[in-house]
Amino acid sequence: EIYNQAMLGCSKSGNFKLAFRLLEKMKSKGLIPNRLTYSRAMSAFAATGNHQIVLKIFKEMQSRGITPRCETYNIVIAACARDGEYDLAFEILETMTEKGVMPDKITFNTILLACEKGHGYELASNVFDSLPSLGIAKDREAY
Repeated sequence: EIYNQAMLGCSKSGNFKLAFRLLEKMKSKGLIPNRLTYSRAMSAFAATGNHQIVLKIFKEMQSRGITPRCETYNIVIAACARDGEYDLAFEILETMTEKGVMPDKITFNTILLACEKGHGYELASNVFDSLPSLGIAKDREAY
């Protein structure tokens, strides 16, 4: 629990270096990080736009048998969005839906952000137009 609280501080402050050290320290002590720990560590790295490290942590989490939820996928997609990696963001979205995890409006708003940063305007327009058919209301963020 104390590591999760410390990781929350790292996540909120974007202190990815400390998040990484905490994660490594946990593992060196034989403690097994849980979904919350991994999510908070990924959030700290996502704030820096370092999608490659976020993906590495995400894969490690899954290799330990921890099933990602929508919120976890959203963190990974957000890291890709910050780097303008809209193709990769769409791959993550596709994997998410293939695994039966339902995207939410945050997922789609983040996908739209990824398209904007990566100059995928036509793709963003297609996603935007498809939101109602997916049961996602177009909110202020989407516009």
